[in-house]
Amino acid sequence: MRRQYEYLLCQSQEGKITFVNNKYIGTFLGDQVVNEDRERMFDSCPAITVFLQDLGQQGWELVSAYCVVGEYGMFERLYFKRAKRKGWPWGWSW
Repeated sequence: MRRQYEYLLCQSQEGKITFVNNKYIGTFLGDQVVNEDRERMFDSCPAITVFLQDLGQQGWELVSAYCVVGEYGMFERLYFKRAKRKGWPWGWSW
């Protein structure tokens, strides 16, 4: 039987993980155009170092990373994979 994997896509901006599988994971929603809101949005997201340690402990491996320059500045895309756990179709909680 072939080994199956599950994948995770994370977006990092300004040292914070802001999106996981295209869903915003911060605790504050605001308007990115308003500087105060933008700061609070980033502050409400987990630090990349803490988040990566967590993923490693859960068995995720980084398989690819690249930078993107977009309308709101530069961000990084991080792709992870791990062996699919039996009985868990996705394995993560968000």
